[in-house]
Amino acid sequence: MTTIIERLSKAWGYFRAGWSGHPPERKGAPYIWPSWREGVPTWQMVDFDSYTSDGYDANALIYATIMYKARAMASVPLRAYTGTPTDSEELPPSHPLASLCLRPNPRQSYPVFATLCSVYLNLSGNCYIWVDRRGAADNGGAPTAMYVMRPDRVRIIPRPRRSGRATRDDVIVGYLYVPEGASIQDGIPLLPGDVMHVRLPNPSDPLDGFGEGLSPIAPLARSGDVDNQITRYLHEFFKRGAMPMSMLSYDIPLSEADVGLVKEQFMRLHGSADKWLEPLVAGQGAHYERLSMTFSEMGFESLDERNESRILGPFGVPQILIGTRLGLRSATFANYELARQAFWEDTMTWELALFETEFQYYLRGSDDAFVALDYTDVPGLKQDIVKMAQIANAAWQAGAITRNEYRLRIGMDYVDDGDVYLVNPMSLLVPVGAKPEMMWLPPGPRSTPPDTMEGAPSAAEEQPTAEEA
Repeated sequence: MTTIIERLSKAWGYFRAGWSGHPPERKGAPYIWPSWREGVPTWQMVDFDSYTSDGYDANALIYATIMYKARAMASVPLRAYTGTPTDSEELPPSHPLASLCLRPNPRQSYPVFATLCSVYLNLSGNCYIWVDRRGAADNGGAPTAMYVMRPDRVRIIPRPRRSGRATRDDVIVGYLYVPEGASIQDGIPLLPGDVMHVRLPNPSDPLDGFGEGLSPIAPLARSGDVDNQITRYLHEFFKRGAMPMSMLSYDIPLSEADVGLVKEQFMRLHGSADKWLEPLVAGQGAHYERLSMTFSEMGFESLDERNESRILGPFGVPQILIGTRLGLRSATFANYELARQAFWEDTMTWELALFETEFQYYLRGSDDAFVALDYTDVPGLKQDIVKMAQIANAAWQAGAITRNEYRLRIGMDYVDDGDVYLVNPMSLLVPVGAKPEMMWLPPGPRSTPPDTMEGAPSAAEEQPTAEEA
């Protein structure tokens, strides 16, 4: 039996020199890919065209959810600052980095750029952004432009081994952009330092998290197909008019010509939506029998609610925000506000952080300028002003904040004599260190404070004389 001392000795020997007993040549990432993956552009894991045509283009729920998140991302501007994150000052629009934040490239403003980034991320699970550094030396070291690339046209190239060992500076050697209609051999190589790759988690990634992300559409694809099939069925029903799977039967034999004539007359008389209210009249011996289920028997309501919950769940968007049937059933204004707040706190801030960290890493100049997302005007993250005013008032009354701090929290400006705290001795609100004449008295009948009764008779003078007694 191996003792603890022997195990520690073996572990120490392993960490010092490895199991082979020889020290490693150099430090590097511990990832080793199969030889057929190394240096070879990866294949796409998802069918981007199918996700776009059958999901984004054909399914109203998927489109509405993706666009809701895209509009949310576009509402948070990217700004350039100088200083530190805790003590920063916004740079003027003339600064190269601030200009890049306002307009990432000559053809796209930041809202258009951010919208496209969000759509690509939620469609494929990946968003690739090429950072154009040409002319960066004359631009204060900051990149000159940013371009979003279609995720299905980008290939990841894992770095090959060096000397048979996994010793490398980066696990990715670069990216390959394959234009439309071009072969992979004609792709454009891109350096890893010039490509931002924002991805969603993918547990089955063969590159240990450095490859492609998992699209939110992947787990909801079957529910999306069911919803699309229901929509197609309803479309065909209203397009063709007559209820499918119906049968007209007669007590007498009919020839093929008679069958064709009966079908033609039936469709002519009852084969469009505007004729559904007309009564059905059949000849002697004719019988009508319905073979298909009605809409209520099919349970479209339950199917719609099932699809809604399974489609919106992977995107992290509450149903009430999209206006689905299940969401509107319990919709109130208060519920909507809470749902929007939960969406920003639980979903959107995390997703925006994926982009913000990449922007801060790749968009750096020669000075101390940096970029950050500005959440100031996001309605879903704004705190209730009434509640904040009540909290600030309680803190002011308790002497925890100054009068100016209280005014700032309720949206008012500073005043010259407002940097004072309040204490509350015997129901009198008094600024700390203030003179007696600066006391605030509570509402109601007021009396002169004792220490302000100048000229008042003394206690001895108030004693009645013998004659008065």
